[in-house]
Amino acid sequence: MTHRIYRFCLSAILIWIVIVGAKYALVMPDDVVSVAAFLPPVLGLMWGPIAALGCFVGSLLASPELESLIQSGGAGDLLSFLSRHIWVLMAGWLPCFLWHSWNITGDKEAFPFRTGALGKLLLILVLTFLGTSVVRFITAEGPELEAVIGLFGTGKDMGSTVFVLTCFANDLLLTIFFDVIWMFLLVCRGYEFYQPTGTSKVERAKSRSEHTRRTWNVAFVVYLTFPLGAFFLDNWQIYGMDNLETWMRFMLECIAMMDAVLLLMAYLLLYYRRSIMLEVVFLVTMAVFVSSTVLGLGCSWAMWGLVNAHVDDNLDAMSVICRERLDRTFCCTRQAVDGMALQAVNVIDSYDRLVNDEVYRDRYCESMKERFSAIAMSTDGCIAYYVRLDPGIAGPLGGFSMQREDVRWEGALSPFVSRTPVDLSKYPPEDVKNVGWYYIPIKNHSATWIEPYVDPTAKSYVISYVAPIRVEGKYVGVVGMDIDFSFITQELRRLSIYDYGYVYITNRNGIVLYHRDLPQGYLFRPNPEYQEMEIYLTNGMWLGIATPLSKVHDERNRVMMHLGAAILMVAMFVSLISIFLASRAIRPLAGMTEAAKRIASGDLNVELSYESGNELGILVRSIREMAAKLEGYVYRDKLTGLRNTAAYMSKGAELDKQSKTDDELRYGVIIFDANFLKKVNDQYGHEAGNELIRHASKVICTVFAHSPVYRIGGDEFAAILEGQDYEHKERLLRRFDEEAAEERFEVEGGNLLIVSVARGLGVYEPGMDFATVAKLADAAMYEHKSILKEALGEDVR
Repeated sequence: MTHRIYRFCLSAILIWIVIVGAKYALVMPDDVVSVAAFLPPVLGLMWGPIAALGCFVGSLLASPELESLIQSGGAGDLLSFLSRHIWVLMAGWLPCFLWHSWNITGDKEAFPFRTGALGKLLLILVLTFLGTSVVRFITAEGPELEAVIGLFGTGKDMGSTVFVLTCFANDLLLTIFFDVIWMFLLVCRGYEFYQPTGTSKVERAKSRSEHTRRTWNVAFVVYLTFPLGAFFLDNWQIYGMDNLETWMRFMLECIAMMDAVLLLMAYLLLYYRRSIMLEVVFLVTMAVFVSSTVLGLGCSWAMWGLVNAHVDDNLDAMSVICRERLDRTFCCTRQAVDGMALQAVNVIDSYDRLVNDEVYRDRYCESMKERFSAIAMSTDGCIAYYVRLDPGIAGPLGGFSMQREDVRWEGALSPFVSRTPVDLSKYPPEDVKNVGWYYIPIKNHSATWIEPYVDPTAKSYVISYVAPIRVEGKYVGVVGMDIDFSFITQELRRLSIYDYGYVYITNRNGIVLYHRDLPQGYLFRPNPEYQEMEIYLTNGMWLGIATPLSKVHDERNRVMMHLGAAILMVAMFVSLISIFLASRAIRPLAGMTEAAKRIASGDLNVELSYESGNELGILVRSIREMAAKLEGYVYRDKLTGLRNTAAYMSKGAELDKQSKTDDELRYGVIIFDANFLKKVNDQYGHEAGNELIRHASKVICTVFAHSPVYRIGGDEFAAILEGQDYEHKERLLRRFDEEAAEERFEVEGGNLLIVSVARGLGVYEPGMDFATVAKLADAAMYEHKSILKEALGEDVR
């Protein structure tokens, strides 16, 4: 009874601490993201139904509704309150009940994990949280449903399926993450789990290896760093988002990947518990996760600054693009007006004639109309162009003014037609609003941009660029062009700033000329909820771009969370690779086993390509050296160092096998026989005969350096020609005869003897076997020996 009370109280206290602590530590709504969901299953399996009851009571005590319910709640409210927490009781009792009553593995009382036990635990957890999620939906009230709606930011009614899946994913992933690691730690420590009354206790496997305990202790420390990371991200990254959808997706990805790795490690522990692969996999996996954690923190810190700098760079780049698009229009206008002003001055004969000859002035104006028409038609946004002469020369209406017949900027543009010029006598020179376009350039003594104004004649909002006309040092008027401001705003609307931002234009004094949300003439003030940047335009105005800070931060947060998920994904991928590497690490053992079998059967042509400095590498090199030494004993001639008859026959068998599959096979066999061996042995001894054999082999190897050479008898040799040597076989034979005739060797007494070698070539033809080719070569050799005998006039044996 004492143990039951202890377990009940401890279960209630633990879940109360987790629930209350999560409310103060995390932004996530506990109504949906139940951080304490992992506690009831593990406590139920450890201590039985009494722990499930303790978890239920602890969740009731941690609820903020308890105090108001005690003060004014009725029986109905109490039942509703209890029903909303009944899922906690289910989450603790159901795993314990299913584990001991559902015979899945055939060893229902044997809790220490086996491969089947792990699958049984996972299936029980899935069934448990499917049931509790359905119960949570049935008993949920409005605030809890609203919390889910706010979580995903849909603004719509939450369907039952989405609610159930949200709760299920949260509860199951957290439970696998925390409970499986706890279970293994407890099993490794030999903990006595709960056993129903009447069930015999099973001998626990307490003799766990020190390596296994150390491995899971390290794993436990590594996995406990994840809640700390979640706390950091929750409190520093989640603010500034419009909703929690990005955060939920990130947490789901992270926990799901961590759970997958955890389950993989658990499976490997069970399946390879007596294999060296387990040690390799765990060491690599732990190293990867520790390094990933350190690397992730460093990358997150660096990426935070980089993303912020990237956002600023993007705004700079966008502002430059926007400025260039507008400046292109302004530059075209400036170039057009400057060209018009130059022409207007160059065609004037003289100042006096322009002043005194009215007919000449009229012809001059008509000429300018025609000349400037093409320029104005090719200038983007041009709504009017004009030449206005000094009122003292041609009166207040002197000059001309041309305006588009119809203002439209899509499709075919309308032509320019004459309009009545502005009567300059009606306005004083100080009236900047109506006649500033005329007097300001003359006052400035240079071409000038006129801030946007309403054209009193066309009734359009325009921006003008006007240049003074000066002849013989005297001003005679101005030439200018009006740009429709609606064309400018049309260009601005086409610019996209992060899909949520906008552009605006102000004058030198900060007065709004164009703004998405503010009227013209409004004094611009920065919006603290927007990140804004202004850039100077060539016409004296300021172009600004603005984007909401929430969207900028949302992009930054999304990048940071993708970075975290990517780091975890890489860690998981490397963990899987470690399994592959472990299998490769033991693969040389299989290769060495096969090599040993082939050596034992007499096949010394073994290939072991594994190279390493570890024990396996040393063993591979030793086997390779042993095979090479055995080959020296079995396949090498001791006198000459050439391959022997066994190697010759092995090569012949290899060529016969190749001829069955390779229709392009071509090779030749040369048989050599050293002459006068018997005579040398009889006159000078066998050591001199050996010298003859060595010098004969030397000449053969020198000429046929790219072909294998064999000693197949006392004074007989063979060479197998392939590739380039086969292609040049005739030339090589001639060279051999020449070098053999020049070869000499010294014998006892200081005598020099010649080296004479007979040779014969046999060429492979389709359908032949190696023995047939060798016979052809042998016959050709004897034929050559007969020729040498006749030439020398003595026996050449």
